[in-house]
Amino acid sequence: LALEEQTRERVPLDWARTQNNLGNALKSLGNRESGTARLEEAVAAYRLALEERTRERVPLDWLSTKYTLASTLGSLAKRFDASSNALAGQGFRDAANTAATITPEALQDIRPDIARTMTAELGNQECWYRALAIERTETADDFDKAVAACERARSIYGADRSTGDWVMTTHSNAYLHMVTGEVLNRPTMVQEGFDLFQEALADPNTEEFTAIADELQRDLERARRILAE
Repeated sequence: LALEEQTRERVPLDWARTQNNLGNALKSLGNRESGTARLEEAVAAYRLALEERTRERVPLDWLSTKYTLASTLGSLAKRFDASSNALAGQGFRDAANTAATITPEALQDIRPDIARTMTAELGNQECWYRALAIERTETADDFDKAVAACERARSIYGADRSTGDWVMTTHSNAYLHMVTGEVLNRPTMVQEGFDLFQEALADPNTEEFTAIADELQRDLERARRILAE
């Protein structure tokens, strides 16, 4: 009904908001289901919203929809993990590339504190998705982009390690080096990942974040096994 009244021709930004809200609803449903249909519909709705929610017209709305689109693409990629590494890898790469379009320059018209936070969050998001894409596709073309994204996030989060964000981003960076080293058969790169896992685990703030600490420990042991092979 809302789409019948708020047509794209009459009120394009209201129409885009409705598309965005539709995407949110579909994403919520998709997260509760095992299939991919709802998430794919959510992606389509977000992309339609972005045709009108441009950075030039409504920068905050553009940012919100872009960010949610990237995370939805990531969720969709995870659904393909059990059936197709190729589809999962491409999905994670699509998610990373979407996050990468929200550059620090693109955030210049947004309040500085929001821009800084989002630069860090998006850097970690891009790094993590590129690491998963490398692991699934066994190709490391995006490694340099992933490192740059991680370093953007770590440079911001490093100022306050008490929030868990620095630990999470260090985990992403460590995982990136571990899986890329395994794909390229470069033990020195795996060792860099191992050292980063240790660095994160040694930080006194890490013990406050049990779930992250558990992941770090599991991945540290995985890196140790790779190095022992």
